[in-house]
Amino acid sequence: MRACATQTVDATQVTQRRGSRFMNIDDVMFTLRHDETTISRIIDFLSWKEVRRNLKQASNNTADDTEVVADEEEGARFEIQPCADGFPPQEN
Repeated sequence: MRACATQTVDATQVTQRRGSRFMNIDDVMFTLRHDETTISRIIDFLSWKEVRRNLKQASNNTADDTEVVADEEEGARFEIQPCADGFPPQEN
């Protein structure tokens, strides 16, 4: 817990040196730039967070007869396609 507090203080100092009022992820990543494992975890976490957010937005914008298909080559971009098998099943 102490390491987290120290990193937050360091990131706050970086924010102040930049002349900004608000800390952002770039400040945190700058303070951790020598720890490749942690940077990798943060990037992975943020990319999955974006994927979940995009899926949630896409599912809110789609009709019941469509599915969300992730295009892995494009990263976190999604394409909405109609379901081929009629899933989810319609209740009678």
